[in-house]
Amino acid sequence: MLAHELVRINGDGGVGGPVSRGGLAPWQQKRVAAYIEERVADDIPLATLAELARLSPYHFSRSFKRSFGMPPHRYHANRRIEWAKHLLANRGGLAPWQQKRVAAYIEERVANDIPLATLAELARLSPYHFCRSFKRSFGMPPHRYHAIRRIERAKQLLADRQLSVTTIALDVGFSDTSRFSAAFHRLTGQTPSCYRRNLD
Repeated sequence: MLAHELVRINGDGGVGGPVSRGGLAPWQQKRVAAYIEERVADDIPLATLAELARLSPYHFSRSFKRSFGMPPHRYHANRRIEWAKHLLANRGGLAPWQQKRVAAYIEERVANDIPLATLAELARLSPYHFCRSFKRSFGMPPHRYHAIRRIERAKQLLADRQLSVTTIALDVGFSDTSRFSAAFHRLTGQTPSCYRRNLD
């Protein structure tokens, strides 16, 4: 492909042929498309997308249409329809972007208490609908998923013999060793010390 040719992304997310000079650069296409995907349920001002691409709204609209084959508002509407189709196909489960966003948030704060309302807000859903959708996607409610990820993090730390069980308990968010041991046993059938011994 010549240096001045750009990759065209179709409205359905597929990749088409090269477009003429004046379209968005690949990094702009990727950045804007990802932003729309993450906020597909929201109203997104044209000025916000233009700022992401570091263009004026006028030049952004012209370049976007050349790259995507349609104006920004239509592309957003199409992605919203695809998102709705996904929800129906999965009988109310979370969309891929919602799953990824929520799972990453939990992973980054696995040692913390995370309110259900915070996770629901990340997914742009009410707590009630988020809880139902999360369970359909992950096979368990949010609090259990969080608890499992916390214990999985503890397992990783237990492989380091220099860390005491007490230190690990605190690192993964438990106030004392007894609570940590009880939670660990409940999910694994072993105490943390027994699990560590079995690593040998």
